[in-house]
Amino acid sequence: MITLALAGQGARSGRAFEFSCERFEIRSRSGIAYAGVDGEALELETPMTFRAHPQGLRMLVPEGNIETALRRQSRGVHLRDLVLLAKGAQPD
Repeated sequence: MITLALAGQGARSGRAFEFSCERFEIRSRSGIAYAGVDGEALELETPMTFRAHPQGLRMLVPEGNIETALRRQSRGVHLRDLVLLAKGAQPD
């Protein structure tokens, strides 16, 4: 699933789900959700409510980054090559 997601094909796995919404809530029977945040293991109380705020996230990127990203995106990435990399082998 991760390999497919890295190749932009996550939906093909049948186990990845993508959705969009303005608000969602996480609940658990125990009242606790375990999470890793910045490398720290946390126990968070549930329910937790999350809301998306328009323009709530801003990213500062180096000048010219969009052009670099477009060049990388245009490269032919093949699933076979990603599998070889995951196994520690060099792609052809």
